Amino acid sequence: MAYTLEALITHQGVLTRHIADLPSANIVPLRQKLEMLLLADELHEELEAIYVASAEAAVAPLAGPDHPALLTQAVIRRAITISADAPVAYVSADFFGGAGVPVRAGLGAGDCRARPIPR
Repeated sequence: MAYTLEALITHQGVLTRHIADLPSANIVPLRQKLEMLLLADELHEELEAIYVASAEAAVAPLAGPDHPALLTQAVIRRAITISADAPVAYVSADFFGGAGVPVRAGLGAGDCRARPIPR
């Protein structure tokens, strides 16, 4: 069985202020006063349209020798905007047939630190 998770996680109440222009945004409440914005394909398309149109996607995507580009420029731009209000965590896990690549990134006040999670 395969599964994919890609999301931004931050403090409760923060994401609502940053999704008005994203019709497909889906916020999931989590324990410990956190919330998660699921990054589905539709949401990626909406973010790409916003940031490519405004030429604000000039941040390199997360990529490395052991994992593909998972965190797009548009998602990074939105996460940087959100991080002005509260720290943001980007999480991604893609598992299929026993193999997979979990990734995490933390953003705070526009600073992005990302790396794959050690196996």
